[in-house]
Amino acid sequence: MVKSVAKPVSQKSKSSEYVEWDSKVSGLGLRVRSKQRTWIVQARVSGKSRKVTLGRIEELSKDEARQKARTVLLDWKQGAMPVDLSETVQEFGTRYLNECAGQWKPATLRAHKHNLRVDVFPHLGTRRVEDLDRSSVEAWYKSPNASTALRTRALAVLSGMLRHAEIVGLRAPGSNPCKGLRRRKSGFKAKYLTPQEWARLGSAMRSLEGDYTAPVTMIRFLALTGCRSSEARLLRWDWIEGKRAALPDAKAGPRTIWLGKPAREILASLPRTCEYVFAHKEGPIPDSTLYKVWCNARRVADLEDLRLHDLRHGFASTAIGAGESLRTVAGLLGHSDLETTAGYAHLAKAPVKAAAKRVGTYLDNTLNNRKRVGRPPKNQTPADEVLARYLAGKTHLVEFCKSEGINSKTFHKKLVKWHKDQRGTK
Repeated sequence: MVKSVAKPVSQKSKSSEYVEWDSKVSGLGLRVRSKQRTWIVQARVSGKSRKVTLGRIEELSKDEARQKARTVLLDWKQGAMPVDLSETVQEFGTRYLNECAGQWKPATLRAHKHNLRVDVFPHLGTRRVEDLDRSSVEAWYKSPNASTALRTRALAVLSGMLRHAEIVGLRAPGSNPCKGLRRRKSGFKAKYLTPQEWARLGSAMRSLEGDYTAPVTMIRFLALTGCRSSEARLLRWDWIEGKRAALPDAKAGPRTIWLGKPAREILASLPRTCEYVFAHKEGPIPDSTLYKVWCNARRVADLEDLRLHDLRHGFASTAIGAGESLRTVAGLLGHSDLETTAGYAHLAKAPVKAAAKRVGTYLDNTLNNRKRVGRPPKNQTPADEVLARYLAGKTHLVEFCKSEGINSKTFHKKLVKWHKDQRGTK
């Protein structure tokens, strides 16, 4: 089906890339490009030259490459459509978005399209998908002209696209040049409110509540639950189940919003005018209305740089400050993995400070051979004769009171008070 186009020596002298054709399987060749050696199959199908990559020489032995080549050639002979290896990154990127669109939410699809159009296609779009290697991807990724956040997101999209290229046969399995390329941290930006700032925000919302009841109530609900604004805005009454709201679909799939008593009181105060909890006429509160009220609230509270999403961060920081674990906070926020919640780890200062104090004190006492100093003995109140008899025995309180001829409830109160006195509590 295929002949060698040139002998290795003569081809090597003219170009940095050449092919060593196999002597046993016509169409099988070892392509040598710089320091990479890759098995390929090339043949003419329906009058057109077709080529497919089988894998790197480190992955396939010569016998394995011959077997795979025979399989590919037989498929082509039987009419299987060969893969068009001339597809560029831009051409395949459009195909990738169309073929995988059903796997993503609409917002995710829009973001992927934006990342490819703005950051990938202008730099790598004319390169053939098959030829995209680590050096070219790394040079694009480390370019100082792009923002860290944009390039990091684009890298994830490009990596997914090249994994799909492996699936459809445009690239050899395991050849993704994005694999292992360390993503640059884009930082975890959030504003955390002080108690005084929370109080100012609460005062601002109360001043606006008369004119904007539904939006202000929703903002207060966001602060008390830590849910996303889109989750609250589209919340329906039939999703409320007692102490939780069961969302059938959220950013990371179905999730639960746990409702504390203050959040449940907010819901109980709302009229049920339509299917949406936070309603405007017959539908959810428009984004524009919510944004307008939020801007007014933060202006009145003198918190101009505060984002609505920072209420979610504030909920998380409060939970962590109260000693809740990252796993618990992840459950409250609806995070699908702990890596996302780990952005709040720096807030857990109180437990770390306490641990540092305990460890430091212990080691200091050990190094200086000090004995641990216990608490001074408390001034204990001696029990009266009746209490002393009860404490010395094993009789049940009710039976003891019957035998002594005293009121069990009065004696129980006296016993509780005596125990509190022993602990030094009031």
